[in-house]
Amino acid sequence: MKSFAERYGYAEPPGMPIPERLKVETIHRLWSVLFIFKYTDQANNYRGMTVDFSNYATRLWFRFFKLPIDQIPRDGVGVVDFIRTRFYSYNWLKVILFIEFHLEEEDSSDSNNFQKLINAVLEEENEAYRIVDNMVICVTDQTELGSLEQALGHEDEFSNVSAHIGAALKLFSDRPKPDLRNAIKEAISAVESACKVVSGSPKATLGQALKQIPDLPGQMQEAFTKLYGYSSNANGIRHALMDDPKLTQAEAKFMIVACASFANYLIDSSRK
Repeated sequence: MKSFAERYGYAEPPGMPIPERLKVETIHRLWSVLFIFKYTDQANNYRGMTVDFSNYATRLWFRFFKLPIDQIPRDGVGVVDFIRTRFYSYNWLKVILFIEFHLEEEDSSDSNNFQKLINAVLEEENEAYRIVDNMVICVTDQTELGSLEQALGHEDEFSNVSAHIGAALKLFSDRPKPDLRNAIKEAISAVESACKVVSGSPKATLGQALKQIPDLPGQMQEAFTKLYGYSSNANGIRHALMDDPKLTQAEAKFMIVACASFANYLIDSSRK
């Protein structure tokens, strides 16, 4: 909901989210979320630290800070102060990597709430990033997020669809150098996997499987065949022996979201 100031013209409405940056207010709020979930119990502990927190600090020093673990402060206060100073020295990219480290760290009881609160901060601050499947990705549209989340949740005979979309997102969000070429390849493989199951032709190519799917509208079949063709032309990602194409993140994101949405459509339609 818009704020009072926005509704009555006392403040400018938020503009388009800007990639490759985080506002100062966002960084403050992200730290607050981290503090709530990780540091509240130890922030005033001058007498040492719990075993769980000591193990967490060791993993953080070893895997993320990459500092000697014998230099870890001996009490909770010292550890939290060190982490806070380090966090506030980071640029936008390092902050995101720090958040991703903790997405992997959170146990199952807290991970969902942690992810929801981080996403709420990113959305409220109009940032260009959201968390999907424990990864921070550059996507803000709620419809796109819904398509990706649905595509990641398929099971049984369609579990390979989720695996390919998950792999695509991992490659797309790999910082500092995302593998856009192979991210698109994985996204297309998700559609191929869905088509093979729905058509009942496990050995068919994508083009063959599309033609065998009953009740698939001709225009949709034609549209996705052309989209698939775009990725397989002379400069396309299917030609592994050629130089990497000059793909943009916008193109890669479009292909991943389009493939996720189409795979969801095929699966939903097959169950009616």
